[in-house]
Amino acid sequence: MKQPGLISLVAFNKEIKKIAESAASSPDKEIGGWLFGFYTQGSIPVIMHASLASENSLRTPTNFQETVQHLEGSARLIYESYRFGVIGRWHSHHHIGLTTPSGGDQRTGNEFARKNDIETFVEIIINLEGSKESPTVRIHPYAYQNKKTVGMVFETIEGDSPINAALEDTILCQNVIRPRISLPSENIFWPEHPKPVTPPPGSLIESINSIPEQIRQKLEVSYDSEITTVTLPVSLDQRAVISFAYTNDDYVLLEASIRDTDNTTFNATDFLAGLGTEPLSNLFLIMLHHALINQEPPQLQLTNGGFNDE
Repeated sequence: MKQPGLISLVAFNKEIKKIAESAASSPDKEIGGWLFGFYTQGSIPVIMHASLASENSLRTPTNFQETVQHLEGSARLIYESYRFGVIGRWHSHHHIGLTTPSGGDQRTGNEFARKNDIETFVEIIINLEGSKESPTVRIHPYAYQNKKTVGMVFETIEGDSPINAALEDTILCQNVIRPRISLPSENIFWPEHPKPVTPPPGSLIESINSIPEQIRQKLEVSYDSEITTVTLPVSLDQRAVISFAYTNDDYVLLEASIRDTDNTTFNATDFLAGLGTEPLSNLFLIMLHHALINQEPPQLQLTNGGFNDE
């Protein structure tokens, strides 16, 4: 049950499943779409249709942009047919671990809401965990209100939106990237209680994404208030951990260490203190090299002289 004071977002189960499967089908690049619907008398947004990305959309590991032609054509059709409008958008952050809208997301979302006089503009962020073939999908809904970003909670309706069948042969469903993965419902999650929104700066996200994809898939990235922690397994029982404290515009290295399963630590924080602005991949390599040179416990067990990606 929704707690008093939290903002609701109403959606059909099949619409949630559709965008989850779309995100799961694009594990290495962002993908997204727009949310069409209406607001109740109590100003609660209701999603009637979530669009899929068009084949001509821009998709990179750190960016998704739908074409103006597809968005305008879809919005015109939805309005003329049902008098529904744009109430938000959705996109994936795939495996990068960022569960909140980025600073860029918030700027463009708030600007779109301001230009179109939308009081509550919805932003859904989707994250992937686990294998590419059968990932766990976590869906995080947010709202932009009066230049503030607040968490939302889903109120779901069983079944499919009643307008979807009629839209199948229209611009909204033509030349789009359809999901290639079908997920069981137990693989799709969304939080009951939204987290506070303090996204890290774009420069830190870019540093994380600069790590080669094969290694990046092994990273664990967590965000807690204004601290980002990146963990890289280096053997079966050891992991390299780097934490950053950040504001909206900048970040600094907070801690760097190599830990055993029993939390025995090789601390490299002081050694890396002056190198905090180096790309994250460089920081990991420098820390591992420093640990090996000093031959302090724990002894690193690198596979074949490099990271174990098996």
